[in-house]
Amino acid sequence: MALKFYSNDGARPNDRPYVTTDKQGRIYINRLAQKEMNALELPIELYVAYDAEERAIGFTQNKDLAPEGTKPFRFNGSRAYASAKGFLYEAQILPKPHEDAHRYFFDRQEGEIFIFVRDRAAIENSDAPDGQTTIDEILIQKEDAAALETYIEETTENPNEEKSEEKPEVPKPELSEEEIREKYPQAKNSDIRYITALLNYEDVDSMNEIGKLTNLNRKTLSVVGKRYKIHKWQEK
Repeated sequence: MALKFYSNDGARPNDRPYVTTDKQGRIYINRLAQKEMNALELPIELYVAYDAEERAIGFTQNKDLAPEGTKPFRFNGSRAYASAKGFLYEAQILPKPHEDAHRYFFDRQEGEIFIFVRDRAAIENSDAPDGQTTIDEILIQKEDAAALETYIEETTENPNEEKSEEKPEVPKPELSEEEIREKYPQAKNSDIRYITALLNYEDVDSMNEIGKLTNLNRKTLSVVGKRYKIHKWQEK
């Protein structure tokens, strides 16, 4: 028998700064990670980079560190998340349909860039089947409870639905409020954020789900969708 002793001075997973990525293409920043990056006041725009060799994601608020023309990701909502499917897809780290969410723990700060490294223990030493992390290990903080509920709903198969051959998802650019104003110059200022949400989440089938993702009123979303005849929402 080979026993290994562990010290009680280490932090528990939920006591550490980390970010989570899910297969819907979202990045969540937990409260401790927000504090580490001085990003507690939301919304906040962060520039995101990836190191494939280290399997590390970097975040910075300094636009001068990113190539000219790079657009930042806007993190907002009670769960401090951003839609980043294009980035995750291009970096080839978008969780696959059969995988659980991926977690990246804060590792270090290099200048003004905060580095988060993929949880290798979850990949190599997990007791879950096929080396996957378990749901209990993914979103254990209270602030992430809603994200876990959404995750379960979205990944539970409906036996009444017809199964179709899966096609690779094509990332779509995230529209900013400035781009929305150019596209809808007649829109009221109070409607801009609702239009932005409807266009950025046009692949979401439920108005309730868009409301959850953006913390916007579902009924107002529906009214704005009809008012400006935004894709399928004009039919609701």
